[in-house]
Amino acid sequence: MITVHEIPNIKPGQFSGAYVVVENAVNGAPDQTNAIVAGWLVQPNLFNDTRTHLFVAWTDDDFTETGCYNLLCPGFILLPGSTFKPGSIIEPTSIEPKYNITLKIYKEKKSGNWWLSYGPTGKYYDLHPIGYWPSQLFARLSDHANKIIWGGLVGYDDSKGEHGPPMGSGHLPKEGPEIAASFKGLKFVYPDGTYYDVSNNLYSMQEQGECYKVGTFTVDNFLFGGPGGHC
Repeated sequence: MITVHEIPNIKPGQFSGAYVVVENAVNGAPDQTNAIVAGWLVQPNLFNDTRTHLFVAWTDDDFTETGCYNLLCPGFILLPGSTFKPGSIIEPTSIEPKYNITLKIYKEKKSGNWWLSYGPTGKYYDLHPIGYWPSQLFARLSDHANKIIWGGLVGYDDSKGEHGPPMGSGHLPKEGPEIAASFKGLKFVYPDGTYYDVSNNLYSMQEQGECYKVGTFTVDNFLFGGPGGHC
């Protein structure tokens, strides 16, 4: 589950969101990294508004020459009849109380395709498949993933003296679970779609720590985010 938030006063050219990344990464060769991405995003230049949207992305070479967002190029296959899709507005967003969505990404054993399911209520039993990334898109993810990333992301042009936008709820993890953005109920997924605990080889990374931070991973959850500013 991921808390979903609005990002006030975000400017054109900036973005802020939270995501899950499934990779097959080659150390020392980023152009050989295969990745699929899903989450929520506020990005005026992409969506032509400042609302919070579901987004997906994919690449076969760390976005060097392949891949794109949502349905803007061939790649992600939308399930026929899916009314909620990449690019759709997510509502409500968290004010009080928090609002959560659930995302599930797993590799179907028979086809090798990577499926995405979406849940609008933050409950595992309320997940609905919306589409998939065909295995043929990838040189390495067609076989397996070797890295999973959960976290927040922002983008802005600090060379122009811009202040970074808020990440998550705009509050730091130390301010507590009642107001900070969070990931909860994190699980790995077997090829048959069942779950098992996330329990080893975990580590955290953060950049621009004066503006954004990640909290301690506890059982199956963590807090993240920050107010942004001059980083």
